Amino acid sequence: MTAALQSKMPAPTPDLSGVEFATSADGLAVARIGDLVLAMADTAGHKRDLAKLNRVQTRMSASTPWGGSQMAVVYAEGVVAHMTSGHGGFHLSSDRNAKVHPLLRKGAPWYDFGPP
Repeated sequence: MTAALQSKMPAPTPDLSGVEFATSADGLAVARIGDLVLAMADTAGHKRDLAKLNRVQTRMSASTPWGGSQMAVVYAEGVVAHMTSGHGGFHLSSDRNAKVHPLLRKGAPWYDFGPP
């Protein structure tokens, strides 16, 4: 094990697939597959934080600049993120789009997530 994986915790637990599980020196759960070491993020905490935002995830029939919407997340009234098979972005209502700074506002109310 590398120094980052050494701790006073019990020896790593090998899995039948060759994955080893352990605790890093700073207390993070880690998995090692050969030379690759992955830290396990606090997914439960992240999900709790997201739940507090009261975003609504739904399926919504919409044609986007990137194709048909497969999933949508309502961030607020007039602000919806659409995910497609390969990309996605935000759709803003005309009222919300009018509030975007003129230097950043687009004529169409669609804002790309960025490079896929």
